[in-house]
Amino acid sequence: MESQEDIQVNQQEPKTWPKVAIIILNWNGWQDTIECLESLQRLTYPNYQIIVVDNGSTDDSVEKIKAWAQGEIPGESKFIHFNPNNKPLEWIEYDRITAEAGGAIDKETRISEFPSNRKLVFIQTGENLGFAGGNNVGVRYALRHSYNYVCILNNDVVVNPEFLTTLVDYANRVPNVGIAGPLICSYYKPQKVESMGGAISLWTGRVPRLGSRLLVTKVQTKLPFFVHYVSGCAMLIDTKVFKTIGFFDEQFFLSFEDTDFCYRARQAGFLVQVVLASQVWHKESASTPTPIGRYYSVRNRLLFMKKHAKLWHWITFLICYILGSIKQAIWLALGRKDLRSALAIGKGVLDGLKILMLKGGL
Repeated sequence: MESQEDIQVNQQEPKTWPKVAIIILNWNGWQDTIECLESLQRLTYPNYQIIVVDNGSTDDSVEKIKAWAQGEIPGESKFIHFNPNNKPLEWIEYDRITAEAGGAIDKETRISEFPSNRKLVFIQTGENLGFAGGNNVGVRYALRHSYNYVCILNNDVVVNPEFLTTLVDYANRVPNVGIAGPLICSYYKPQKVESMGGAISLWTGRVPRLGSRLLVTKVQTKLPFFVHYVSGCAMLIDTKVFKTIGFFDEQFFLSFEDTDFCYRARQAGFLVQVVLASQVWHKESASTPTPIGRYYSVRNRLLFMKKHAKLWHWITFLICYILGSIKQAIWLALGRKDLRSALAIGKGVLDGLKILMLKGGL
């Protein structure tokens, strides 16, 4: 990654650029959030507002992030170096109800005087609303303030300084692009691609990521291309999409909400694209996913199918789903000696079937 100390923020008049709300959801992960925020301070894009939504953390996350904003906690990493010259930051803070109503005029006026990389908005939800619910709080706040775009960004992401400029420039020039995502690379193995968007098969219920484990040097073109969905860890969304199809579906809580959102956007006529010239690095765990992650992945696959599949898709899907779940549970229990994850898959299947049978089933 290029030297961050030499990065210069675009000096063009910020108001000539579309307004972008960058929403970062934090839940007991202030160390990752601080590193993400440190990288965002290097953005070349001149007209953005960082909104940190704390999803009911119990580890004093907000106080830790405020200490970083004061210059008291460094955001060091292998990608970036802590820059005390960018501190302190000015911030304002809201509870969920106040934020969703648009905040307070006096606070908004005060913070508007600061450049994009020197201010923060904190929103405390008061409870863990999941990925969909937590981000929706930030989106409602952003819509109240007439942002042109919302950038959903995982707190465990580090961004290239040009990542947002490249995404907005493309989305703003190409008609009907509703959602755009960057090239997502591995934080731990930066030379490897984690995702270049993904595909959706209603026949199998699978949503494979494109380009996974591909070497970055093997990505032969930097041209944008259409995909079925982009990862929720980094996605730029035109606010017209929210106004047309609504928000992230909070039934999912965790997993598949990004896939569902992109699917609904495409059904409404918006384009979903990956812009390979934009790049971020994501700390996806190289170890086995947690039991709760496996639970929601299995459960929500059925919820996604219930929402979008036609009757004929279920013929092949159920075979793939049941056999795949059994195979995965056996492998976890016997091969990995991970009984908790195996049981989580079983519970996910049962709970998913319960959801499937509610309100008329298929």
